[in-house]
Amino acid sequence: MSTNITDEYLRKIIRTLKQSAMKHRSDIRPGRRRFGIYKYLTDVYQVYRDLRSRRIARTASRRIAKLYKLSIQKKSHPIRILIEASAGPEDARQKSRWTQALRYAFGWLQQPERLEWFFSVNGGISGCAAKYALNKGTTRRKKSGQVDQTPQKAIQTVEYHLVK
Repeated sequence: MSTNITDEYLRKIIRTLKQSAMKHRSDIRPGRRRFGIYKYLTDVYQVYRDLRSRRIARTASRRIAKLYKLSIQKKSHPIRILIEASAGPEDARQKSRWTQALRYAFGWLQQPERLEWFFSVNGGISGCAAKYALNKGTTRRKKSGQVDQTPQKAIQTVEYHLVK
């Protein structure tokens, strides 16, 4: 089952996401700018789920990268490509955090309507990104001399002291 996607359709998707990003990031009312990003991420997540359900997420995102002349790695996730093409001048760390948070939500098969609730339950965007990184094993290593505060390490430490 092959679904043909035109370049015009992909440009329309990115144009809509850019408008969403501008609308939700430029609202200066108290609390709106900070939490408005949730609505933008919900839109990105919804587009990704739509493309994924049609089994064209990877090919469509590669074409978007080519259309917008994005310099991406070959292994870049389609969510990251959608964010790169539409987010604007955000720093790379922030885009990475958003991508990890959305990938974590997708791993839990969350509906786009429940994404804001999912973020609030899991400690916000950063909390979801941290949980994704912990599950994936991509967290930063602690410097020597620092205590590792991961739950598994704490359990092992308690068991060790109980055995003694």
